[in-house]
Amino acid sequence: MAMFSLAIDEYNHSAKKRETTWLNVVCFGRTAEFVVRNFHRGDPIFISNGRVAVNQWVDNDGNKRTSYNIVANQVDFVPRGKGGGQGSGQGGQNRQKPNTEPDIDWGNNEEEDPWAE
Repeated sequence: MAMFSLAIDEYNHSAKKRETTWLNVVCFGRTAEFVVRNFHRGDPIFISNGRVAVNQWVDNDGNKRTSYNIVANQVDFVPRGKGGGQGSGQGGQNRQKPNTEPDIDWGNNEEEDPWAE
């Protein structure tokens, strides 16, 4: 299993400033191995297949809590010219790595995904 945070930057025109939304991402099995082997903090990442998992619980104070995670079933390197990271070709040194993974049917393997429905 691999867990990481994904930052989504956008410009808020009314506030005239850039805002960042953080999302938690979790992946399992071969997808997790691929992420750990090929990505480092700050690298752009493309999640091409996944879903949102909603977790609800009651905390110690009796409050209902909800969290959302992206369960990534397939990830890849950001294609050239896309996204906003250094690999996007927007002034930064292009750090895009070749995809050396074999063609695999990633599917939704319920044995590897404890949140599968």
